[in-house]
Amino acid sequence: MSKKRQRMQSFREAEKRKLRTPPKPWNLKDKLVVFGALGSALLVFTGTPFLSMYMSHRNTIDRRLNYWKNEYGLSESEVLRLREIEISFHRPSLFGAAKPLTAEESALHDQQLADEMNDESARKFIENQQIGNRDH
Repeated sequence: MSKKRQRMQSFREAEKRKLRTPPKPWNLKDKLVVFGALGSALLVFTGTPFLSMYMSHRNTIDRRLNYWKNEYGLSESEVLRLREIEISFHRPSLFGAAKPLTAEESALHDQQLADEMNDESARKFIENQQIGNRDH
């Protein structure tokens, strides 16, 4: 056999030996990095819509309370109590699909809000709600 052929044969055997070695298993650090990257991407893609929904809900309540504060002359303590009632009653729902309210639920909610206002503001608020000038 010629030297050239022997050299080519040795190269082929070396390549075969390289292919036969199994890949090294991942260590814990590599696994954590990959899992962290995938987890972060998943969190961003799923968390962003929920954060947006939550912020939109809060902004809607803030705008409503600012309107009521100016319209009915409410104090800061009244606004804070109304905020708690509004947040507990109007919970953010998945993808904005809120359940429809019955007339009784709506009237009870309006009365709860009026109970937290001063007498003059409560009277004006209830009148506006009854004539259909619903601002929420």
